[in-house]
Amino acid sequence: MNSWLPMRLQWCGPGRVTFRTGLKFVPPTPRCATILAGSLDLGERAALALAVARQPSILLIDERKGAEVTRAQGLPVTGTLGILDEAARRELISLPEAVERLKQTSFRYPKTIVERLLAEDAKRRSGRQE
Repeated sequence: MNSWLPMRLQWCGPGRVTFRTGLKFVPPTPRCATILAGSLDLGERAALALAVARQPSILLIDERKGAEVTRAQGLPVTGTLGILDEAARRELISLPEAVERLKQTSFRYPKTIVERLLAEDAKRRSGRQE
């Protein structure tokens, strides 16, 4: 199922976790249990374990280690910059404006990636104006 549902991780003691999505409880698979025991932050582990169980179209994780583990599990992953880039490609937002607003927050990002995304966006926009 590829829909966004509110989710709560319910801790039931060592090795006993369920995911509460809407009104349905989803028991973790052995693969989920392995992820939940991993070294990521609790939120990332919960998101990744739920993604393994639910198979979403993409998982949003900004932390580098969390993204690496997600890719290693064979799941598609993106971060905030990827979401902003896709929104700009669809002409839903202005990427330069979004990046300027993002710079006013505590969000950390590699400057080289932002510069590349902005250059690609400028090229796309100039191609649309011709």
